[in-house]
Amino acid sequence: MFDIAPELFPFVEGSTDSEVLFFLALTLGLRDDPLAALSKTIGHVERVRQGAGIERPIYFSACTTDGERLWSVRYSSNNASRTQYHSRHIHALQDLDGSYDPLPDGAVIVLSEPLDKLNDHWEAVPELASLIVEKGEVTICEFSPE
Repeated sequence: MFDIAPELFPFVEGSTDSEVLFFLALTLGLRDDPLAALSKTIGHVERVRQGAGIERPIYFSACTTDGERLWSVRYSSNNASRTQYHSRHIHALQDLDGSYDPLPDGAVIVLSEPLDKLNDHWEAVPELASLIVEKGEVTICEFSPE
């Protein structure tokens, strides 16, 4: 928590890991370059964890958006992170039972596990990967802490 920028610290309301990671990512440039900031954030936490002799791995899955693009990360320090998926087409929810409102063109759903067992609805995000969604296009890249 001491590494959060002093000007952001007054806005921290708790001490949950997600809140601390969010403010640390803001400190490290989340607004300007989300993937670089998330890479720096996890790299920083990894160095602190290892320096403190903590053996338990980090499990990190997060999404952020600027309203136009979405960035998502799937990471763990032991290469066994929790799952993350994205929809393969915009009709994934509608096909479940038909009661969902239509999603806008180019919509992509990112979630921790599939909502159904139909493999053509969901695609797994690989281990140690980042996902970028822009204008309905999904790009998956390698993610590593900096």
